[in-house]
Amino acid sequence: MTAWANRVKAYAQEEAVDNGRVFPGYKLVAGRSVRRIEDAAKAEALLEEAGYKKADILKTELLTISKLEKLVGKKKLTKLLDDVIVKPPGKPTLVPDSDPRPVFNSATNDFDVIPD
Repeated sequence: MTAWANRVKAYAQEEAVDNGRVFPGYKLVAGRSVRRIEDAAKAEALLEEAGYKKADILKTELLTISKLEKLVGKKKLTKLLDDVIVKPPGKPTLVPDSDPRPVFNSATNDFDVIPD
């Protein structure tokens, strides 16, 4: 029964995302998204300029955002790395209407960057 229920859910989500179908009692929202550092070299340089030691911010690569926040402080890291930390939109997911997240609108993301 679980496999059948998962197939029904996958079908409903696919119909909602690909065909704009609306199911009573459900809505499409942006799913969870994970922040990432887009330019590790630039982030490393900015942290070193701010006085952090290479050994503290690097292992074989730059520490994760969560570990850097613990080292630097959340507000300070956001200020230092504002230009290199990105949070891509989450994958659309179908949830009950009672979910507090706003309705997903893919058209909103289509016009984030408008050329001059």
